[in-house]
Amino acid sequence: MNFKPVLIGILIFVGIFISSSKASATHQIPDYLVIETDTFELFSNPLTAYFNFKNEKKINEHHIKSLHSACWRGYIATWQLENDSLFLIKIEGKNANNEAISYDLKKEFGNTKVYAEWFTGTLISPRGNRLQYHNMAYASVYEKEMQYHVWNGKVKKEVIKHNLSSDNKRLYPADKFLQDTITKTIEAQLNAQQINGDNDKTSSALLVIQFNKDGKIEDWAFASAQDEKSLLGQEITKIAEAEFPKLPALMKVDHMHYQSPRIEVMIRNKPNKQ
Repeated sequence: MNFKPVLIGILIFVGIFISSSKASATHQIPDYLVIETDTFELFSNPLTAYFNFKNEKKINEHHIKSLHSACWRGYIATWQLENDSLFLIKIEGKNANNEAISYDLKKEFGNTKVYAEWFTGTLISPRGNRLQYHNMAYASVYEKEMQYHVWNGKVKKEVIKHNLSSDNKRLYPADKFLQDTITKTIEAQLNAQQINGDNDKTSSALLVIQFNKDGKIEDWAFASAQDEKSLLGQEITKIAEAEFPKLPALMKVDHMHYQSPRIEVMIRNKPNKQ
């Protein structure tokens, strides 16, 4: 745990950075993609190309402006893939009075189901469980993603990209799973009688755990010195030093936004009930 001053310094820096940059780097509500009876998130915005072609960000008489920090583009569009073609079927947003509306596609495009002939590019739609959350637009990492390569509204190629390499000898790398696994590993071995003594109050301690690029726990620390010095903290330290090296490495993830996990784990010790 000799890294603790460095890690705590990093945590302070990250907190300052996030506070100062969250206006420009915020998780965005996605568009949606309908395929047969299923609806998926879409980490692409084909309407951008339409607005660029039109040379104004406007639907009918409505100028489209940001809805809120989680939807800077100002609308949520629903698309449909049918017969290898991309169609726009809904655009939702707000009018000048800040009232929720569904834009009139027939008035704008001449049809209520619009063939997206203006769009050429790659549609990315995440699939499976989310492995890692990122507080920036469309950067969260999922088990896999569908990539639809589109030319003038026509799907020319579909690619399944597997971001996760499954391996039953390794740990599943989703943040929530890692938090649950480490919590159970430590709490199962806590000696409540030794920790609590005559104290009948529930105590807790927050751990910050950093994995390395090989998927092993590289460093860990208590979030506060008070937690570390407590009887609970001393017991956690013994367990962590014995058990963390035994944990398998994480399954490998191949994604441009994936980072070696840094997770926070809250360990709680409930007092003995007499």
